[in-house]
Amino acid sequence: CFVTLGAFLLYGTDKIMPKQTHLFAGEIVGLYTEVFGSWSYLIIASCTFSIMFGTCIAVFDGYGRALKRSTELLFSQKQFNNNTTSTTNRYPIFIAILILGTFLLIWAFEGTGDFGILVNIATIISFLIAPVIAIFNFILVQKKYIDESATPPLWMNILSYLGILFLTGFSIYYLVSLF
Repeated sequence: CFVTLGAFLLYGTDKIMPKQTHLFAGEIVGLYTEVFGSWSYLIIASCTFSIMFGTCIAVFDGYGRALKRSTELLFSQKQFNNNTTSTTNRYPIFIAILILGTFLLIWAFEGTGDFGILVNIATIISFLIAPVIAIFNFILVQKKYIDESATPPLWMNILSYLGILFLTGFSIYYLVSLF
């Protein structure tokens, strides 16, 4: 709803969104406040903060858990037992590393005065990684890795091929449209 309303409010106008993060967030809140009225400022500002904060928590938690599990799979349990840091202690360490890395990344790009560069880089990486992840997921659900009874039926494999083709095509289209 926020994206659709934003598109209706911005498309076809001469309004230019600022590239600095704090000004961008303020402009978004102001944009919605103009539509709903000044009484809604506090509600819109708290909703905007909640959405951004909730997204950050979800991403940090997901990445932290994925990194913890990946290290468990990459290194044998014997190696973990010889190490002073147990697997249960790695999750908070990964969260701390992610928070520090995120802070440093945002700080570095905020210093340029053009936060849009970071958003563009993240978008490009997402488009390029999506087909690769789809291919890996497709490979992992084949008979070689799981029981035959749990493998997807033929129609699901065809849908997977079409999805991979779509993601690859859309990634190529996106890259071409940048130039």
